[in-house]
Amino acid sequence: MSKTNDDMIQGELFFDQGDTVGYDSFQADIENKKLELARKMGLPIGKKVILGLRTVKGEYSGVLKLAKPNLKKVDPTPLHLQLNDLVFLQSDIEFCSVQRDETE
Repeated sequence: MSKTNDDMIQGELFFDQGDTVGYDSFQADIENKKLELARKMGLPIGKKVILGLRTVKGEYSGVLKLAKPNLKKVDPTPLHLQLNDLVFLQSDIEFCSVQRDETE
């Protein structure tokens, strides 16, 4: 007698074991893709900048970073950027200049 699908037992999934290797790898892959795209676009990620936005008045300074990834969307575009507590899209940037360190 052969087994049917009804006789098969699904394997157990242990979500509480603390193994986050796959998820961490997924997160790192998204971050790397975003960084690669930002570099291709010439965005000074990790540098201290002064920038102005089309959507918000004023000039802002700080270290330009990628915002935390949106896990609902795997496609890394559009890039969500962050400067201090301000989160915006790359298309919102009106101007951006890298601040040179005084020791350079």
